[in-house]
Amino acid sequence: MKVLDTSGGMRVLAALALTMTAGAASANLYPEYISGVSLSVEKGIYTHSVELENIAASKQLQAMQLQPDKTHVDVDFTGLVSCAASNNVGFDHARAYFGPISLFLDSVQSPQTLFDAVYHPSFTSGKGNKRVTEAGNQQSFSIPLSQIKQGHPAIRFNPQEELNKELQQHLGQGGSAIDFYRQDHYITVSRTVSLAGWCKNTSSNTSRPAFASTSIDMTVIYKGDPDLIAPVQLSGQLAGTEMPGHIGHDLPLMLNSASFQPNMPHYIGRCVPETDPVIRINYSGNGKGHIRFRVEDNSNPVHSSGEIVYDSTTNMHAHHDFSYPLTAKLNQGYNAGWDTLNQTFTHPLSIKASVRDADSNTWSEWKAYGSANWNHRCVPQVAVQPGGGAGGFQADQPPGPAPASPSRVRPQAATPELDKIQPAPASEPSAPARIRAVEQEPAALPKR
Repeated sequence: MKVLDTSGGMRVLAALALTMTAGAASANLYPEYISGVSLSVEKGIYTHSVELENIAASKQLQAMQLQPDKTHVDVDFTGLVSCAASNNVGFDHARAYFGPISLFLDSVQSPQTLFDAVYHPSFTSGKGNKRVTEAGNQQSFSIPLSQIKQGHPAIRFNPQEELNKELQQHLGQGGSAIDFYRQDHYITVSRTVSLAGWCKNTSSNTSRPAFASTSIDMTVIYKGDPDLIAPVQLSGQLAGTEMPGHIGHDLPLMLNSASFQPNMPHYIGRCVPETDPVIRINYSGNGKGHIRFRVEDNSNPVHSSGEIVYDSTTNMHAHHDFSYPLTAKLNQGYNAGWDTLNQTFTHPLSIKASVRDADSNTWSEWKAYGSANWNHRCVPQVAVQPGGGAGGFQADQPPGPAPASPSRVRPQAATPELDKIQPAPASEPSAPARIRAVEQEPAALPKR
């Protein structure tokens, strides 16, 4: 390690500050331990790229076997951990993460990260003329592709998946698979990396962290092969297949997206509802096989689908409807309070899915997809009393007897003519009382 004096340390700090990207985010809750963490990454054209290569010996389109040309993506960090200006505080350690992180009290939270490793950045410690900066960042943050292929769609990086998305878009626009794979493709996505550093107080022997995050561009490169051979097909009448121009390219089943419908059907009505609310999941993928969905409410399962047959060549964009078990939930003791009138309860719903290719007997692990908030709200029920009775609201209770309507005119007794008898006019019913619901803030759901 290179040790710099105070003036040199200030020059290093200034140089590092100039190289920080504008999009970098940082957080620090303990200034008495750590002044901050800064992070930038190397920028360039296709700096963090993975090339997909066809390793098949045959030039036939159906025989294609795409594999990445590397097992790791190396990211060159420029990171600096600045400890508090105190002779009792020094650098402890640091970690690099693929994905976003946060701070909770004195710990780093990383539930969405897909990979992390020990990292040695530059760091500054000491006070006054003893404050020095020691050089670091001598090694790249090496990220294994096998560790980051699965996870949230906005966090994971799967080169084959990104290329398949581009292929599906090409096919959806009327193109063919053979034309797609004969051309070059460069697909760039943005992903988040983070650096957390800890500084230790030698008097109390305690460490506290701070972190910084920034985005990097990751590129999938596919070099087209003009020598690829399209499959030979008989006519649709003879072979019972699709007509020429619709080449069936078999790909492993992959679920590209699954999300709740844009306009969530929030429930506002009586408690308990006559029928459970129905919510739709929209999904699309690539390939042929079976899909299973699981919906969770605040991490508690509320729906599990059966095996859904899926074929992207006949129905790429599909949907699955399910009923939220609101009736059963309202009848469960540990959900007491859910039937409070005029109070909105918010349910954080999330989708998980597992797939099985048509040519496989093995199901994939459950993966997280879309999420959304769904609300339910119980409101008073308004009913009209027959025969002039007073109106009012009923909370699912039978109405009481209606009071008799007083008469202000006493009719004279008369003997009507038999051939002119008319039915007595019915009294006008009184209008139902108007109820104004009291608006309240949405309530947090108890853990079920």
